[in-house]
Amino acid sequence: MSDFFNLASPSSNRDPLTPEQQDSVDDVLDAAAAWAAGQLPFYEAAAIGTIEDSHGTPSPAYTRYVATIRTLNDDPRRKNLMDLLDVLIESQGYVTTRQGVYTKFEIRENEAGWQYANLNERGAA
Repeated sequence: MSDFFNLASPSSNRDPLTPEQQDSVDDVLDAAAAWAAGQLPFYEAAAIGTIEDSHGTPSPAYTRYVATIRTLNDDPRRKNLMDLLDVLIESQGYVTTRQGVYTKFEIRENEAGWQYANLNERGAA
């Protein structure tokens, strides 16, 4: 379901990845493909990635982010990465929709607002 903006186009002004960073991105993409094929457990696929975050710590999450923005849409592994991200996001209690990512509390509050509006509309008629 995730459909992140892709900055991987050849016309992008981003600095090229180092060979080590590209290897790590490829590892994440390959892990997502292996997970989608049932060849790798989710927790192992989610733990792969060694690109350093802003604190200098190797970070699977940051590596997934880099893979998301640097992988071309026509790479067949990209869909597997998006599916892995959806499961990862939902496993943390979030809900993904075409409009964005929300907490379950936000969804309940929105539903309560619609119910309140509908009750008031019927009461005014």
